[in-house]
Amino acid sequence: MSNYVFFCLDCNREFMQHLLMSEFEKGGVACPHCGGSRVTQRVEAFSAVTSKKS
Repeated sequence: MSNYVFFCLDCNREFMQHLLMSEFEKGGVACPHCGGSRVTQRVEAFSAVTSKKS
């Protein structure tokens, strides 16, 4: 599961959802605050942890 950050254009609030890639591709994300469907995905920084030592 991946974390996705969205911004609701109806209530101007940001929220995060944990979705499988298949769920994300289906779309239909709704704002948990107002129930609005006009949401855009936000770009977030991330870091990857690997077992390989450098």
